[in-house]
Amino acid sequence: KSFLTFAFGGPKTYSGVGMRKAHQKLVDEQGLNDSHMDVIVELLGKTLKELGVGDADITEAAAIANSVRDEVLCRDSKPKSLYERLGGAPAVDAAVDQFYEKVLADERVNFFFKNTDMKKQRRVQKSFLTFAFGGPKTYSGVGMRKAHQKLVDEQGLNDSHMDTIVELLGKTLKELGVVRTVSGMRFSAGTQSQSPSTRDLVVLLLLMPLLTNSTR
Repeated sequence: KSFLTFAFGGPKTYSGVGMRKAHQKLVDEQGLNDSHMDVIVELLGKTLKELGVGDADITEAAAIANSVRDEVLCRDSKPKSLYERLGGAPAVDAAVDQFYEKVLADERVNFFFKNTDMKKQRRVQKSFLTFAFGGPKTYSGVGMRKAHQKLVDEQGLNDSHMDTIVELLGKTLKELGVVRTVSGMRFSAGTQSQSPSTRDLVVLLLLMPLLTNSTR
């Protein structure tokens, strides 16, 4: 009663432990989960309705109950970013370095990088992947279309080259013992976007499964 009084905006007389601590044992030993919380919210709504509480207030009460769901279930309310889950900067660094080793050794695509400062290229690509995966936003490069327009116009960058990139990524993944395969994948060309959802990023995202493994 003291907790609900506090939760519903009444006098703050509640002095019990926090939601996480109060329910940790139920989660660990009895498997308290979302389905149980759904039942609790449902029963709370039925109880309030039987007491003549209006629908708007019932909805607000349900929202209050759901607002502490993550605490009750002892989980982080804010999920980690992909960047964090994959291992952060060391993982991105390892992925980019190993990938470019293969690219530079393959005659089907290495000519695109003939006059490229690879030290700078690696640095920019690491910064871009960090940004794309939800890490620190240090990327300040141009959009995908602008960055590759000259390669398309003057060197004929096309689907066959992108397929080679996918193939090289697949080999990298296999060498690292990653189960996920990318052979046979194709992507539609000609996207107008300059956001991280472009065809370039789709290919780069194929690096995701290897990142955690590459840091072990």
